[in-house]
Amino acid sequence: MDETLFAALYKKKKEIAVKVQKFEDTLHQIDSDMLSLRKGKSIMSYLEPDSAVEEWLGNLGLQCAGFCKVLHTDLFWV
Repeated sequence: MDETLFAALYKKKKEIAVKVQKFEDTLHQIDSDMLSLRKGKSIMSYLEPDSAVEEWLGNLGLQCAGFCKVLHTDLFWV
């Protein structure tokens, strides 16, 4: 009986710890957003396009296209 109660309490403790961590993360994000607003910055700037990311994705697309062309050639022209 004690082991069952211990296991149930342990599981509940872990669930609550996860919720507390999510609340702490949210509070940190709110603090960060408030600081950004005080500095006159956009709090949505992480949604604005990043040229370095766009360039990386473009290069990845070209690499995939090249791979598909090689794969297509190897499969159908052998």
